[in-house]
Amino acid sequence: MGRLLDEGWSMRVLVRDASKLEDSVRQRVEVVEGGAESDEDRTRAMAGAEVVWFLMHSMGGGVSTAAIQAVAAIVRRG
Repeated sequence: MGRLLDEGWSMRVLVRDASKLEDSVRQRVEVVEGGAESDEDRTRAMAGAEVVWFLMHSMGGGVSTAAIQAVAAIVRRG
């Protein structure tokens, strides 16, 4: 993440609790507070995005197939 930001990319992150982000991260990214299980929150987080990385699976916490499919559908719609 730091490397992309250093190269000039803008980044938006979807987090449940923005207060848990380190200040150094919060100052460099656009933060959308919400949950990946919410259609509205995912839509807000991905609005206008050129690229989406879905990293919840790496957290080991039972991300549903439906959530992954929803992300893929939003990305396909552009």
